[in-house]
Amino acid sequence: MNKFYDISTPLSNNMPVWTGDPSVKFIKTEVILNNRLTFVTELNLSTHSATHIDLPGHFNKEHPLTIDSIILENVIGNCLVVSPPFTERKFKEYFKKYNCDAKRILLKINNNNSLEELYKQDKEIISETAISFLIDDGLRLIGVDGPAPESTKAVNFPIHQKLFNHNVFILENLKLSHIDDGMYELICLPLLLQGVNDGAPCRAILKKII
Repeated sequence: MNKFYDISTPLSNNMPVWTGDPSVKFIKTEVILNNRLTFVTELNLSTHSATHIDLPGHFNKEHPLTIDSIILENVIGNCLVVSPPFTERKFKEYFKKYNCDAKRILLKINNNNSLEELYKQDKEIISETAISFLIDDGLRLIGVDGPAPESTKAVNFPIHQKLFNHNVFILENLKLSHIDDGMYELICLPLLLQGVNDGAPCRAILKKII
């Protein structure tokens, strides 16, 4: 039997977010519908809350690619989960071992730190040289179990810039501590937000292949 792994960070009231982003709020509301009292929950959040996908429009307001126009094959399909170090040599070894390419890569960067702690991380995750190698090998999506594939204090976010310049999608705030390195099928479905070009919350699931 195939085993599925949920790698999504749940949305929750007042969860940690990027400084300046709207807080996540769940507001229970009463609505009278056909003489019946019903209850709905109002959601206040940004497109970059919990597990989410970043698109190039996150840094370029006029970028034409929108959530409702992305090709689903970029966010669904075989992917490689990799633990540190994230070097060209390590990636080449894994590509040979698992007979795969760099189309979708998930990086395990979190040592069970809280999300609040991760938003304060100030260290390099992966070098621009390693990112360039992956891009040259066909990278379409890269994911991390933290807020960013680089220091949250990085000036001008050079890794984001390089990825966006090549139309690579970025999955952030995944949960990968329970996932072993190896090949999986990724199923990642962003909320279908019409006309939105900066990102969207996602539910992300893995199915073990190798």
